[in-house]
Amino acid sequence: MVTSSSACGKAILLGEHAVVYGQPALAVPLPDLSAYAKVEPLPTGSGIVIEASDLGRSVTYPALNLDNQDLFARGLQTTIGNALAALQLDEVPPLSIKLHSQLPPARGLGSGTAVTIAIIRALARFTDVLLAPEVISELAYRTEILYHGHPSGIDNTVIAYERPIYYQRGKMLSLLEHIPAFTLLIADSGIASQTRGAVEQVRRAWQAQPTRCEALFERIGRLTAAGRVALEAGDWPELGALMNADQCLLAELGVSSPEIERLNAAALQAGALGAKLSGGGQGGCIIALVDAATTETTAQALRTANARQVWKVDVHDADWD
Repeated sequence: MVTSSSACGKAILLGEHAVVYGQPALAVPLPDLSAYAKVEPLPTGSGIVIEASDLGRSVTYPALNLDNQDLFARGLQTTIGNALAALQLDEVPPLSIKLHSQLPPARGLGSGTAVTIAIIRALARFTDVLLAPEVISELAYRTEILYHGHPSGIDNTVIAYERPIYYQRGKMLSLLEHIPAFTLLIADSGIASQTRGAVEQVRRAWQAQPTRCEALFERIGRLTAAGRVALEAGDWPELGALMNADQCLLAELGVSSPEIERLNAAALQAGALGAKLSGGGQGGCIIALVDAATTETTAQALRTANARQVWKVDVHDADWD
């Protein structure tokens, strides 16, 4: 039996980094940008062979002599080991898992988490077991810890549930419904975003200047709470203004970059309602909130500003009905 599954990427509209310190964050799934996993039996051999053709990588589970510096291979070992345990499988036949992703790695769009969840879903489907979203989210979070050190939990949550969420660590999860349709442009700076490094940098800054950093976190939290109201009301000028304000605070935290600032400025000068980094920062992608009148001009402005790639994503309820 051959089975396959997928998991989408995500964009954080407001609240990254502050969410690690107890503030809320607002995120949406990106169904047009997904990772895919296909599981099929192998006629001979033992264990599981994982092939990531996009990266030119092949990894075997269980691995021998695993390089501790190879986070990709370690992440796959962690993901598959935890998934097999959750599925109560002590032994599995020889399997092949083939991976493909539309999401560029290390760009703040949840590429690693999408691959993780696609694998978990594909293995569950292969064994004819239904895993609830909260179980999938928890399994993916264990891999997130390996990748990012002190993750907030927002990536695995929004991707596992595949719905817009208002997320606050330790609080009841809010799945948002009936969100009016809107459009994002996602522009790749071409610079890898090392989420683990950015999270650790903010942590060191917080340890050195807790009062200053906590004030910034609280301001980001207030913007995020206001952003939920604007999102649910479809008040796009207000949401855009809040995104711009959030970007300024993230820059104060030290997680922006010249490339991010250049793309943000290009988007805003072309008429975007708001623009900011999404994810860890220090590279990666920006998201720009646009309307029908400014979509094409903003996309062209981003390309002119040296965006490696620009995606148009229409976010609407039909994606997660």
